[in-house]
Amino acid sequence: MESSQDRQASKEVMDEPLYASYLAITGAARPYRDLVLSAQENNAHKVAAGILGPRSKPVLYAKHIAKHKVGLNQSLWQGAQHVLLVREPYGVVQSFSKVIQPSLLELGYGSLLEIYSELRVLGRPPIVIMSDELVRHPEATLRALCAALELSFQPSMLHWAPGPKPYDGVWAPWWYANTHKSTGFDFGYRDVKEPLPDRLKPLLGECWPAYEMLRQHALRPMPADSIPRHINAPPNASGTHVVIPDSRNDNVLVGIRDGTTDAFDVVWRPQARVSVLDSGFMLGDGVWEGIRLVRGVLAFARPHLARLYEAAKALDMDLGVTPKALASMIYSIVDANGMGM
Repeated sequence: MESSQDRQASKEVMDEPLYASYLAITGAARPYRDLVLSAQENNAHKVAAGILGPRSKPVLYAKHIAKHKVGLNQSLWQGAQHVLLVREPYGVVQSFSKVIQPSLLELGYGSLLEIYSELRVLGRPPIVIMSDELVRHPEATLRALCAALELSFQPSMLHWAPGPKPYDGVWAPWWYANTHKSTGFDFGYRDVKEPLPDRLKPLLGECWPAYEMLRQHALRPMPADSIPRHINAPPNASGTHVVIPDSRNDNVLVGIRDGTTDAFDVVWRPQARVSVLDSGFMLGDGVWEGIRLVRGVLAFARPHLARLYEAAKALDMDLGVTPKALASMIYSIVDANGMGM
């Protein structure tokens, strides 16, 4: 991203200006620690004031690492437009472990989520860009980002000269080898995925929830003459089951019954999951029935449920619950979502 923004004459670039402050406050060990502390301002408030102060160019692109936010007050949150660039955890764990022993704190997914939440509370939710989408679809992703920032997209953003950049931090020799080889958003310069050591595998599960939550808010790559879309929105959806998106459904509660344990749980939609080993997913086994809810009442529930059970019987499928009990479960979800009126 830095190299992309550096091609624009109207933009100034800064590389992790809060790094020294982070090291000074946390005492974190780095092979280049002394170099950073001597090269940068160590006070986070002074750094923030410099970022927000008058500049010679109209746009400043300041790249940060999320965990470097320690010691900041709200001035930087309020005074700048923030973009979160998020990479999937496997690649981050693999890359990070080549220089420093990774941990949940060091990998920064918790910090990214904290930043998103803090800015959302302030009424300034940040733009979220998925790193892998940027590499696979650079032009479309940068078009979406520029549209969201109200900046003009320039084709020159897609290419740059190889080699070190004048704004590189002193840590560049440890981290930027692939970046310095690149001349654009080439997926080939990413680390090839290799098996992780057993000691690092638990980190994937620890990082994934924050990654998934951030991913739900990401912009979709945007072709020319298009508009930004949420990453989960189908690009050209059509068919009998296409519906108009309704934000009220984003946090709806979902009822899930475990056919093995007979447990029935009310689950927040983003956390509603069905195992990939479920026969409905693996083999396509299943029946379904749609029932309209009218003023809190399931319309024609009895014939709908009768048809559901008849279809299940035709597939020799035992639903394991009576129609009356199933109707009760449905109404419990209706009530949990406040749809009873």
